Amino acid sequence: MSEIAPSTPRVGRLDTPADVRREAARLYRAARRGDVEAADASKLATVLTLIIRSLEVHEVESRLRALESQS
Repeated sequence: MSEIAPSTPRVGRLDTPADVRREAARLYRAARRGDVEAADASKLATVLTLIIRSLEVHEVESRLRALESQS
C-alpha cells in the first residue's frame, strides 16, 4: 500500500457545495503560489466540478422525492 507523501496537503471533507468551493479556492491559491502545477490544478478542478455537480443532482433528487411524497 502506498503512503501519502508528508508534503501532500490533506483535503477536507467534500460533503457539501460549500466544502467543494472552499477546496477549489485552496487549489486556486496553491496554483497561484506555484505550489501546484497548472496542469495538475486543472485536472483537480475538473474533479471538483464533477463532485459539486453530483452534490447538486443529489440535492435536486432529494427535493423531488420530498415533493412527490407530499402528493
